[in-house]
Amino acid sequence: MSRIFVEHPDKEIKKIADRIIEVRGDLTRKDFGLLIGESGSSIQNYEKGQFNRQHTIPVDVLIKISKAFKINILWLIAGPPHPKSKK
Repeated sequence: MSRIFVEHPDKEIKKIADRIIEVRGDLTRKDFGLLIGESGSSIQNYEKGQFNRQHTIPVDVLIKISKAFKINILWLIAGPPHPKSKK
């Protein structure tokens, strides 16, 4: 499984977590998780920035979020300027 490593994990993980929260919007964690094949508790951990000890997030989770919500995966990882996917 591929993983993304970041230089300043705490700050960068928090930013990714905030973007996941933004994408989830008004959906419950359970409903969001159902859309991407993850449990509600996994979504809660992602939103808290608790991915794992290495401060990484599975790339497949980012890909699933990107596809399900039609957003640019680079935005999930790096942030602005383009939240919507260009096809």
